[in-house]
Amino acid sequence: LMLAPRLCLGMGRAMNLNTIKRIAYASSVMLALLATPGLIAVDHFVSDGNQVHVKALLYFLLVAGSVVLIVVHEFSKQRIKRANLELESKLFKQNVQQVVVSQLVRLNERKTDLIKENTYSLHLHPRDFPYCYNVHQYLREICGSMESVVSEVLSANINNIDVSLIYRYPDDANDSDWKWIVGRSGLSGGAELKRFIEDPSTLYFNLINGRCDNPIFCNDKSTSSLYSPGRRDRLFGCQGSYFAINLECRNASSVLVEAVLLLSTYGINFVSIDDDAENVDSFKLTLQHVIVPPFVSLLQTEFAALYMRHNWDDVKRVNLGELDCCVEEG
Repeated sequence: LMLAPRLCLGMGRAMNLNTIKRIAYASSVMLALLATPGLIAVDHFVSDGNQVHVKALLYFLLVAGSVVLIVVHEFSKQRIKRANLELESKLFKQNVQQVVVSQLVRLNERKTDLIKENTYSLHLHPRDFPYCYNVHQYLREICGSMESVVSEVLSANINNIDVSLIYRYPDDANDSDWKWIVGRSGLSGGAELKRFIEDPSTLYFNLINGRCDNPIFCNDKSTSSLYSPGRRDRLFGCQGSYFAINLECRNASSVLVEAVLLLSTYGINFVSIDDDAENVDSFKLTLQHVIVPPFVSLLQTEFAALYMRHNWDDVKRVNLGELDCCVEEG
């Protein structure tokens, strides 16, 4: 029953498109009839020299009618073209959503598997404590799934897609340095990351310090003054695109974890650089509103878990014995 209104709306749109196609066809037929055959008919049947004014009037009406039909025909063609583009865009977004949902299901299954691995010996490795799975490893799984989605959407080799993730604990006076989770986009080593973060010419610096849009989208990284090419970029002649967003996991009083997510392509652009701006904007919206948000939501959950794990030694435990007594008395 809930699908009935949508189905009726879709049928209504289809009928409108069919009507426009009929109008376009009818106008082209009428135009063909009014052109040469119409002029021949007027010239044949209105041949009396005393009917010059009548012939002129009929010629005028034929020309005026032809102009009207041409306008109607061209308008109908434009409407049909626009309707087809809208349909293609809708189908593209639906396909992207299906790909994203498939990866989200796979991620959930993967998290279940990570927890199940500890059920055999009931022995937790320190890196899995206290959640029964490795938070860092699962963050890498999320980024890997995002790479898979973008690879499938672009019909590109996954080796040409890279998702980088860095994070820090901004309020931890003893450990506030930026760290890698995954990616590195051609860089290696913590020292290089620290240099990169502090370099005013880099995307990381400008994004973290609020000197550019957040999120920021660039279809042609070779034209970007913010993106500093790495070794991998140079292998592909700096051809590629990027999307980056500065994330914060916070509670009501402070920022718990700050992170930067960078999606970068190598040797391939999000949209061909020869394509028009409308298609670039369309993909940008799809990336920002369909592909990225579900993964950002998952990342936020794991950032909160990461923060609690980082501060586990300071967590105040509840005495389970006292808690049981309180429950019984209640």
